[in-house]
Amino acid sequence: MPRSRPPASASTGVAVSAFGEIDAAMTRIDQLNTDIARGADQQRLVVEALQTSIRQISMAAEHNRSGAEEGTKRSQDLRAVAGQLEELLGGLKVEASPALVASLH
Repeated sequence: MPRSRPPASASTGVAVSAFGEIDAAMTRIDQLNTDIARGADQQRLVVEALQTSIRQISMAAEHNRSGAEEGTKRSQDLRAVAGQLEELLGGLKVEASPALVASLH
């Protein structure tokens, strides 16, 4: 028994339906691609903001390190000056005259 073919209108309806599904799928894929592109752009902006923050933190840390080194140097200089003053004062001998001592009482 020979097989009968469906009417042409039925085949056309199936094809139109299939094309409609393909079109809907392509529209959905296009929307997903747009969403992915937006997400990638947002990620790029976040990464750029993080990089800027990291650079600022690095600069602040360098400034603090430099200030600490300067403070250490000045502290060492003051310690040296204090040692020199101590040596100078250690060599001084003050003698009060009896008249001066009497005038203080």
